[in-house]
Amino acid sequence: SLGTCFDWDEYEQLFQKAVIENPLPEIQRYQARDNSSLAYRFYHAAMDDESSTTGITTAVLHHGTASDSRTLHGLATQLSKHHGWNVYVPDLRGSGESGVAGHLDYQGQIEDDLNDFLEQKIIVGAEEESNGMDSKLVFIGHSSQGGNAWRLASLPEYQNVFDVFVSIAPMLGLTEETVQEPQNSNWCVVNLPRLLPLIVLNQLGI
Repeated sequence: SLGTCFDWDEYEQLFQKAVIENPLPEIQRYQARDNSSLAYRFYHAAMDDESSTTGITTAVLHHGTASDSRTLHGLATQLSKHHGWNVYVPDLRGSGESGVAGHLDYQGQIEDDLNDFLEQKIIVGAEEESNGMDSKLVFIGHSSQGGNAWRLASLPEYQNVFDVFVSIAPMLGLTEETVQEPQNSNWCVVNLPRLLPLIVLNQLGI
């Protein structure tokens, strides 16, 4: 969750080891409705006899705040190599290779990007690979996006698209039990002089 503190030096060592064993897929691109070119990584399913007869499961993984698609490399690799899933991991707008770091143009833009991504990459691709077999679409969110998974699961427009919602270490609020006391508060710095005016402007609908 957002309250969890990572030792980034230790994490970087573990990540580099994982990449040596399972190289990162190359960045691919899709075009959002504002013509922005946004990044994602695709992990193709390692098919076996069982998955070839039971259908394809496709997962969309959303990383948390202050991270990018690389942080879900281990999970995406496991799902594709050992469970036969097709896995898509976007760099959410404002993270990784997508847009300006830390910047969104408006509330709800992440959902608009998700809708564009689903329309262009997931739904068409799932139809092409299913060959008439049953297929499932899974949303997996971590940290802040783990909290967002709960919200998406409550909305009819996403209930009609995704079959399963998975929430990992969700950020459900600063007072919730999923938030741990940080050992080190330097993992992010809040720009209060910028944040406070934005809160006022949002309340005014500007």
